[in-house]
Amino acid sequence: EDHNSWRSLKSAGRTSVIFFEAKLIKMSGSRIFCTWQDIHNLNSSENNGGQICWSENILEESVQKFGEVKAVKWLNRKEVLERSYSEILRNVISTRKGLLAEDFAGKHIALIGTSSVEWIESYLGIITGCITAVPLDAALPCEELIDLINRSDSEALFLSPKHRPYLEAFLANCPKLQKVWMLQEEVEDVPSGVYSINELRNTGINASADASCPS
Repeated sequence: EDHNSWRSLKSAGRTSVIFFEAKLIKMSGSRIFCTWQDIHNLNSSENNGGQICWSENILEESVQKFGEVKAVKWLNRKEVLERSYSEILRNVISTRKGLLAEDFAGKHIALIGTSSVEWIESYLGIITGCITAVPLDAALPCEELIDLINRSDSEALFLSPKHRPYLEAFLANCPKLQKVWMLQEEVEDVPSGVYSINELRNTGINASADASCPS
C-alpha cells in the first residue's frame, strides 16, 4: 500500500527533480533508501536528461482539502504528538526556502535517518525545490554511507540524532559536504558546519525568495 502511494505521488506531479523511478525506491519497514546501483542510475539518468519531475502542487492541494487534519502522529515516550497538513506545509516551505537561501538549488542533498516527521518535511522540502534528494539506508555501516555520500556528489546532509556518532567521520571523509543539518530542533556541542533543522527553517522564514522548477 505504501509503495503504491509513492508510485501515485510520482505520477501525479511534475515540478521538482528526483533521481529514481518508483521501481528503484527500496522500502524496509518505515525506511526509504537508495543503494549504489540507484546512484549509478542517478548519474546515467542525469547524463541522458532523464530526470523525473515531482510537483509541490500535490502537497498544496492536500492542504487546501485537509489543512487542519492531522497528517502525522507519533509517540514521544508515552505522549502522542501530531502535525497537521498545514503545519507540515509550513515546515516544508521554510526548509525549501532555507535551502535556496543557502545556495543549494540544483545540488544533491543526502538524508540519513529512520522515519520521523523531520525526515518527511526535509525530504519534501528538498524535492519541491529543484534539488536532488539522496535518501540513504540508515542501517548501512558508516563506511558504506561515506562511500555513497561521496559517489552521489552530495553537498549537504540531513542526519538523524541516532546517527550522530557518525558525524565526525562524515565531516572528515566527505570533502564535498558543506553543511549538515541534524533532524532535531536544537543541537549542542556540534562541530563547525553542523546546524539544527530549526536553524535552516529560520533562514527560510526570513528569506523572501522561494524555489520553483521549470515546467
